[in-house]
Amino acid sequence: MARYTGPVCRLCRREGQKLFLKGQKCYTEKCPGDRRAYPPGQHGPAQARRRKQSDYAVQLREKQKVKRMYGLHEKQFRALFERARRIFPDGVTHDNRRMKPFPIYIERAEGALKWDVDGNRYIDYWMGHGALLFGHNPPHVREAVREQATRGTHYGACHAQEVEWGEWIQRLVPCAGRVRFTASGTEATHMALRLARAFTGKIQVLKFSGHFHGWHEGLEIGVSEPSDSGPEAGQMEEIVDAVTLCPPNDFAAVR
Repeated sequence: MARYTGPVCRLCRREGQKLFLKGQKCYTEKCPGDRRAYPPGQHGPAQARRRKQSDYAVQLREKQKVKRMYGLHEKQFRALFERARRIFPDGVTHDNRRMKPFPIYIERAEGALKWDVDGNRYIDYWMGHGALLFGHNPPHVREAVREQATRGTHYGACHAQEVEWGEWIQRLVPCAGRVRFTASGTEATHMALRLARAFTGKIQVLKFSGHFHGWHEGLEIGVSEPSDSGPEAGQMEEIVDAVTLCPPNDFAAVR
């Protein structure tokens, strides 16, 4: 007796289209998604037309479809995530990449699109935490990086490009009287905090609760609720006491 062994194709039938869960190909060439243009339980186009769904039902169906597809994809991501968990805290290299049950692993990107390790395509609304103003892999940026890489990547000395870069920042940000390059936002706010204390001679700092300004203990305070929970593990109480928290958009509290 023949036995059906294509559960993925059953999903294709249920959705009325090929899901292309393996890039541009389905898992088997015998997928009936092209031959049967209606989900199981609907015997022909006439019954499909009679069966109208509400907007809520359509939205719910799309959500269920995404969950089913991700349930299949996670089998492909599991191996990478298990390897990552043995290396990185929480298995990821950035808190914003935490996903349940597993993160998506990207292989390449172009313009507004990204492809994961299985060849599935996504529209990217995140754009490198907002840093990719021209999208992924723009040709003019790619060529400039390629040209510079042939000249060297880390001189350990001053060079003309840093002067030109600083001048461009001053043109774009007229109030930038002096420019200092840093490697991260955490380093920038840490430096700004020390500069402000050195200039004013004051110790106490005013910070709005719920805002994130980097991982250093001088400002990594009151980011999550409850904001007045005190020092976290590894934070010095004296440094936390030097920060006054105020609720955002409350002028009376600031005064």
